[in-house]
Amino acid sequence: MAADPKSFATAQSRAIGRVGRLPVQGRYVTRRRLEDDIEVTGKILGTGCSGEVLAAHFRDGPGRVAVKAYDLRLLDEAQRERLYAEVEVFLSLDHPHIARLLAVYESRTKLSLVMECMEGGELFDRVAHARQSEHQAAQATWHMLQAVSYLHRSGVVHRDLKLENFLYDASGSDFLKLIDFGFSKFFHQKKHMKEALGTMNYVAPEVLRQRYCLGSCDMWSLGVIVFVLLSGEMPFQGSDVGTARAIKTGRFWMKPGKWFHVSKDGKDFVTRLLVVDPAKRMQAEDALRHPWVHSMKASVPGVRSTTVVTGFRNIARASRFQRACLQAMAWSLTLAERRRLRGAFIRLSTDGVIAREELQEYLSKLSVGKEDFDAIMEFLPEEIHYSDFLAAMMACESEQHEDVARSAFRHFDLEGVGHLTPARLQEVLGNEFDVAAVFDEADLDRDGAISFHDFLAYLHQITELPSVECLDDLSEVSRSEKLPKRKRIRQALKSWLANFF
Repeated sequence: MAADPKSFATAQSRAIGRVGRLPVQGRYVTRRRLEDDIEVTGKILGTGCSGEVLAAHFRDGPGRVAVKAYDLRLLDEAQRERLYAEVEVFLSLDHPHIARLLAVYESRTKLSLVMECMEGGELFDRVAHARQSEHQAAQATWHMLQAVSYLHRSGVVHRDLKLENFLYDASGSDFLKLIDFGFSKFFHQKKHMKEALGTMNYVAPEVLRQRYCLGSCDMWSLGVIVFVLLSGEMPFQGSDVGTARAIKTGRFWMKPGKWFHVSKDGKDFVTRLLVVDPAKRMQAEDALRHPWVHSMKASVPGVRSTTVVTGFRNIARASRFQRACLQAMAWSLTLAERRRLRGAFIRLSTDGVIAREELQEYLSKLSVGKEDFDAIMEFLPEEIHYSDFLAAMMACESEQHEDVARSAFRHFDLEGVGHLTPARLQEVLGNEFDVAAVFDEADLDRDGAISFHDFLAYLHQITELPSVECLDDLSEVSRSEKLPKRKRIRQALKSWLANFF
C-alpha cells in the first residue's frame, strides 16, 4: 500500500507556511533513498510506541544520527493520522532544547525520520541512578520549560511529557532536549481535544476526562517530572484505577522525609503545576518567571558580541540566495558547532525567538556604526528563530567547513546528482526567487550548472567584509579579562574553592 501523498503533502505545506520553504523542502527527501545518504548500523538507541530508534550516520558527514522508521503498510488510519501530525509538527520546530529533525525520507512503503543522536542518555536514567540536587533539578526544569514554552507559543501540545522523553545531548552534558512528537499536534484556541493519550502516571486530569485544550496538560506532566526530580518518587502511583482516581482529585503527599531539604520556592513551583483546574494551573511563560528557575538564564555562556554583530551585518548584505545557503548550513551544523553558538541565542531570546525590538535594543547598546546598524535593521524580520540566528553566525565564519557545506548543498540537490540545475533549484526555492539571477552570481565557471566547488566558493564571498568593532557584553571570558588583575585572581580563587568543596 502506497503512502497517501496528499496527506504528507499537506503536512509539508503547513510546515512551509510556518518556517519557510527551504527548511522544509531541503529536509524532505523523496527522490533519494535513505540508504544513498545514510548508513544504518542496526544498534538500537531506544524504543517507543512507534517502534525502534536506530543509530546511523551520514555517509559524507561526521557524527551519528538517530533513525526512526515507519512501515506505512502496517499503519491503521489512526496511526497514519498521528504520523501526519508528527511530521508536520517536527518539521516546524526549531529550538535549542528540542532535538533537531535533520531529514525525512519518504518512499512508497516507508517513512523515516532522521534526527540528531542524543548521546547523553535519558533524564530518567540519571534520576534512577542518583537523586538530583535542588540546583540540578532547577537547571533541568529551566531547560525543559524553554522547550515547552516554545511549543505552546508555536501552538503545539506535546501530550507525552515524561522523564524518558528528555535526553541529554552528549555524554557528560547537562543540556536537555525534548524528543518524540508522536502524540503531538497543533491545537486550536477554542477547540477541545478528546484523545486520551500519554503515560498514565504523567497525564493531566482533563486528559483522563477527555476534554482539554491549549497546552495546559503539558504543564501538569512537567509538574510530575519536577516532583520526581526533587523527591525521587512519583506523586501518583499504584494501580491504573487508583492512579487515575488520585490524578482526577489532585491528591498527592509531599512526604517530610523526602521534602525537608527542598526550598519554599521549589515546593511552591510544584504545587502551582499540580493543580486540577487547568485555568488555575501555572502556564509556561509564568513558570519561566518563577523565582525558582528565573535566575538560571544568567549562567548561560555567550559568544562575543563582535561575532553577533558581524554575522547579522554580513547576512544583511548578502544576496537572497546566499542567505538561503546560510539557512541550509544552519540545519547542517554539527552538535559541536551549535554548542558554540546556542548560548547567545538563549540569552537573547524570549519564548524561543528573538524579537526584532529585542535585538534592536541590544545592538543600540553597542558601538555599532550607523551604516552597519541601518543595514541590519532593514534586513531583520519581526522574529529571529534559532536557525535564522545560526545562519547569521555562519555569515561571519572566515572558513566554511566543507562537511557542513556539503550537507547544505544536499538541501538543494534533491536528486543527488552532484550539481544544481535551474529547474531543480527553482523547485526548491519557489517562484519568489529569480533563478536566472541566482545562476548569474553563483555559477562561477559559467557551465550552466552550480557544482559543489562553485557552491563552496560562493559561500566564501559572504565573509569577505572585516569584522565589526563593538563592545563585548555577551562574552563571559572578555568580561573577566577587563577586570583589574586583583579582582580576576579573587574571582578565580572563589570559583576554585566552590568546585573543591
